[in-house]
Amino acid sequence: MSHEDIFQSGNIVAVFGAAGGTINVKGKLPAENKWRTPAAWRAVVEEDLVKEWRVYADNKPVYDIVAKTGLR
Repeated sequence: MSHEDIFQSGNIVAVFGAAGGTINVKGKLPAENKWRTPAAWRAVVEEDLVKEWRVYADNKPVYDIVAKTGLR
């Protein structure tokens, strides 16, 4: 995860950036299984605790790698 912008209004925080990783296949991290996609996160905080956490991202890059490698 990397962030570009963080906004806060009252008890709501929004983060915008990118999520990414590499899909593990049999203990290996092949370069072709690396993915990155724009993402956003939203948190609602109450009494210094996260009451609600939401992630918004396009999961298609991950689904494409899973389909290609035959993982399920």
